[in-house]
Amino acid sequence: MGIGELEQAMADAVMAGEPDSPADTVVSNTRHIVLLKKVRDDLTSASQGLAAGMTVDLIAIDLKNALDHLREITGKSVGSDIIDSIFANFCLGK
Repeated sequence: MGIGELEQAMADAVMAGEPDSPADTVVSNTRHIVLLKKVRDDLTSASQGLAAGMTVDLIAIDLKNALDHLREITGKSVGSDIIDSIFANFCLGK
């Protein structure tokens, strides 16, 4: 219950800009930190490409990569590293 409202509140917070203070945002999962840094790098690359006059199709690649990294955090997409970890660390089908 309330997932739609949560998604909207998160979107509103992101669109509003920076959090009030660094203490408002805590990311403790190492994998999420790495993915968020990749998102930042992808968005920086897209922004720089836009400023340099690159074509939209090239900028879209960076934006798609950023979206893919965000999906890995939210569980909407699972990277091969996670699948490899599952098979390496858990006994499946035995």
